[in-house]
Amino acid sequence: SRDRFEGMCRALKDHNIAFNPEYHQSGEHGREPARLLAHRLLDLDDPPTAIFAASDTQAFGVLQAAKERGIQVPDELSVIGYDDVEMAEFLNLTTVHQPLFDSGLRSVDMLLQSIDNTDPSPARQQLPVHVVERSTTARPLN
Repeated sequence: SRDRFEGMCRALKDHNIAFNPEYHQSGEHGREPARLLAHRLLDLDDPPTAIFAASDTQAFGVLQAAKERGIQVPDELSVIGYDDVEMAEFLNLTTVHQPLFDSGLRSVDMLLQSIDNTDPSPARQQLPVHVVERSTTARPLN
């Protein structure tokens, strides 16, 4: 999730959008912890108009918090997740798709290579990701 955060910060900078540290919340992974963090964000004097959750599971918690407050998604709040889990399509969640199956295969391949190699060096591989636009995001009004 650190890489995701750094990527988000880089994207904000690339689009001349200032990073507001008040908007960065972190906690335990899960729908319920994310719901509570979303309430904290939405309680701010100047709440965000969009929330990028580090996972789809966390985005589900954000959607629940918005519903509890009567906030219309995406008209009043855009929500985007990360992973593109099966339930994301069912809930029409805009998300960043990553090839989880391929990621698992690559991980096993790398593990087997490191077992076979007497001097394994750290390796890092990134698989391509892409945004899957569904109905929880809208273009900025301004």
